[in-house]
Amino acid sequence: RRVNGTWINQYTDSIGSYTPDTATRFTGLATLGKAYNDSVIAANATATKWGFTGNATTYPNTKIGTTGSSTIRFITNNVERASLDSSTGTLNITTSGQAITIKGGADIRSITDGNIYITALGTSVGGDLIFRSNPSASDVGFLVHSLQFQVGSNATIPASAALSVPSTTKGILIPVMTQTQVAAISSPATGLQVYNSDSSKVNLYANGRWNEIPKVLINTAALDFPSTAASTSSDLTITVTGAADGDMVALGVPNAAMNANSCYTAWVSATNTITVRLNNYQTIGAIDPASATFKVQVFK
Repeated sequence: RRVNGTWINQYTDSIGSYTPDTATRFTGLATLGKAYNDSVIAANATATKWGFTGNATTYPNTKIGTTGSSTIRFITNNVERASLDSSTGTLNITTSGQAITIKGGADIRSITDGNIYITALGTSVGGDLIFRSNPSASDVGFLVHSLQFQVGSNATIPASAALSVPSTTKGILIPVMTQTQVAAISSPATGLQVYNSDSSKVNLYANGRWNEIPKVLINTAALDFPSTAASTSSDLTITVTGAADGDMVALGVPNAAMNANSCYTAWVSATNTITVRLNNYQTIGAIDPASATFKVQVFK
């Protein structure tokens, strides 16, 4: 007991004993809640749930622990809240299941600057920080490796990538904004991208202004132009859904369809329709080009 700041012998009763010596040991405690050293030890009422049975360290007056192989469990209100595994050194903080595990040199610190720093040292993946929604699953939610970040995988991150998002079933969704919201962005950085829901286009900030990245509509078709007399032209069409009058059109002409003193032009002649025209500039003789596959691109 401690009376007026002075230790007097050993405190003993039916619940067990506490010896206030340099070993700092708790033994035989079947019911806890007694006041020792001016503090209250609160834990479970079952002796098997609390097992500090000795301390054989070099500095026993500064350490508390056990020389046995049992896992130390921390219990309140007859519910286990945390445990320290004696074989792995894993500290588990639990609710209905394992919630936080600190193992293998991981360092979690709260610094006076208001930030929380998490460092992984010597872990099984070479110092990476891995975040999983299910600790028993192999899937990775988020991985940090040497200032590189990866979402959804623990595969090797390409050396040139700052952020890697590998997936075969999902894509990346950038911020979706109205034109008013885009215009309200303060001091946009060069290269900033958003999806403009009013224009249905990706906006890219460059050269001090917002620029639209055009949508490109593409289609190909086999065209077999008829024999075309000198100084005349022949037209064929390719369907491109979404094309509208005035859209820019690029035409890919196969080499097999080319002839001297001739050329091909293309434009949107009607909704969803691209007209490709063969122009024969020869003054004498017809041109009959070979059938070939043409490619058109329409820029919206």
